[in-house]
Amino acid sequence: MAQTQRGPVKAALPRDSFAWCGESISYWAQRQPEAPAAGDATGRLLTYRELDAAIEATAAALADRGLGPGERLLILCENSLAAALSIFAA
Repeated sequence: MAQTQRGPVKAALPRDSFAWCGESISYWAQRQPEAPAAGDATGRLLTYRELDAAIEATAAALADRGLGPGERLLILCENSLAAALSIFAA
């Protein structure tokens, strides 16, 4: 298995998996860090660098609360960047 900052990831992930999406964000954060990556209806826009850093910070906050890979997590919030960050960090 490959090792990432978010934990071990199988070498061949299905393209529809969240792990693949997270790795894709990290890939673009390294190659085009200032390119726009995500935005919301309020006009807030994150670059790939900012999005990757926010996902890592959210994952660390979840880990600090005892949640790790394979744990179940309920995310209840409106469609927003915060919702996307929570999903990718989980």
